[in-house]
Amino acid sequence: MTTNEGKPDLFSPSCTLNNLKGFKMANRNINSLLKHIDELRVIMADTSMHILAINETKIDNLVSDNKIRISGYNIIRKDRNRNGGGVLMYIHESITFLERSDLCPDSLEMICVEIMKPHNGSFLVSSWYRPPNSNVDFLMILSHFSKTVKQRTMSFM
Repeated sequence: MTTNEGKPDLFSPSCTLNNLKGFKMANRNINSLLKHIDELRVIMADTSMHILAINETKIDNLVSDNKIRISGYNIIRKDRNRNGGGVLMYIHESITFLERSDLCPDSLEMICVEIMKPHNGSFLVSSWYRPPNSNVDFLMILSHFSKTVKQRTMSFM
């Protein structure tokens, strides 16, 4: 189903992610990756997602990448602990990327990757988690991050 402009109607029940063109990304607060990893594997096997960012993974360094692996995807992660927080990205193996931890402020639970597209240049994708009890200082830190990225003349999402 399409709109009057000939574009896909994203709210139509017949529109699926696989029908859409372009670079496909999503972000999900999952509230424990280990509890939902099997569901994610089924969903990701059925879609043509390029990047899936996950917040509140609630995993630590004792959880191996093999335990949370999704076939066809690379994993970039920043863990906190099993009680809260943590961010992770699943990046499709067909995507050329560079992890940009040099851009991530230490005080934020953040992951940044630079995506290299052959004919379109590169762009930055970041995901971050803000705990509910954090103070407003995170806004200044995030603003500084945005300025840093802008100074380096990168596009980011």
